[in-house]
Amino acid sequence: MPPPWQRDSGDAARKLVVVGAGESAEIAYEYFTHDSPYEVVAFAVEAQYLDRKEVEGLPVVPLDEIAERYPPDDHLAFVAVSSTQLNRLRRRLFDA
Repeated sequence: MPPPWQRDSGDAARKLVVVGAGESAEIAYEYFTHDSPYEVVAFAVEAQYLDRKEVEGLPVVPLDEIAERYPPDDHLAFVAVSSTQLNRLRRRLFDA
């Protein structure tokens, strides 16, 4: 089976989890919601940064639970964090 981003989803939106819950994540949410074939279904953050239950009316879940809650066969992830740490944070979250 091809990866989710290569599947023909017909008219169905492709489900997406945004990693991050700050300003970059909210901007990504707006772009994906209004200008893409993706449906943002949740936000994910590292457990120690989980300080709210929702962003834009969607759940914020611990990063270490996204594979269980949002199976990778059916969901994509977009890492929406700033580049203030020269992409080290992006790499760490991507590898998680």
